[in-house]
Amino acid sequence: MKSLKKEWKVLLVAMVFVFGFIMIGAISAPSVGAWGCHSQILPMQKEYYGKTYSELAVKWWQWALGTPASINPLFDATGEFCDAGQKGPVWFLASTLGYSDESNPVERTCAMPYGRALFFPIINSVYLMGVGETEAEQRSKIDCRIPKELFAEIDGVPVKNLYQYYEHSPTFDIQLPDDPIFGPDYASLLLTPNVDAGYYLLVWPLSPGMHKVHWKATWECPFDSSGVANPTIYNEYITYNLNVKKKCH
Repeated sequence: MKSLKKEWKVLLVAMVFVFGFIMIGAISAPSVGAWGCHSQILPMQKEYYGKTYSELAVKWWQWALGTPASINPLFDATGEFCDAGQKGPVWFLASTLGYSDESNPVERTCAMPYGRALFFPIINSVYLMGVGETEAEQRSKIDCRIPKELFAEIDGVPVKNLYQYYEHSPTFDIQLPDDPIFGPDYASLLLTPNVDAGYYLLVWPLSPGMHKVHWKATWECPFDSSGVANPTIYNEYITYNLNVKKKCH
């Protein structure tokens, strides 16, 4: 497998020279069960602990870009940093920002606590710091075509009708950490305004034990990662081996 951190650092260095740039993906209590039995994908119109899909997508980006570079799950090739920055009733799974595919797959193995819902992008993009641009202008930069491929499965069971899980967020802020993935020049910077779009899944909490989550996707976006009008193809090919652990009392 190629060095993800090396490739992404090259990508991010190119991106930070442009302040409008792209990065490429009411229920109060969970009912926990095994996939294929009781677990399921929550419908787009539902909320989970008061959060919609779009609100969770905002939280996902704030988590992904707000986690220090030294432990950032986006750079993680093994799952070592799976639990970095995780809190609350939803457990995020990290993408590769569109830079993995079948010839360069990513497989992560990690433990997670029992009782947390899963939320992750099959493929997504974000336009950052569109200062002076209207929301419509920002959204045009991430108006990616319908994916050529969109696939997800949990414990070998494919998720059906994935194209219904498309969301686009309201504008939002991202607070970068002292050690951001963009480099020291961007330490503690507040990124605003930002907009997101993508295909996400929100999965009911899984039963204790081992589970495999796999997804892959391909889509074409109208702008490259530096914000230049240049149609660019992004891919995801990710597998998570999750050990869901139940605490003893």
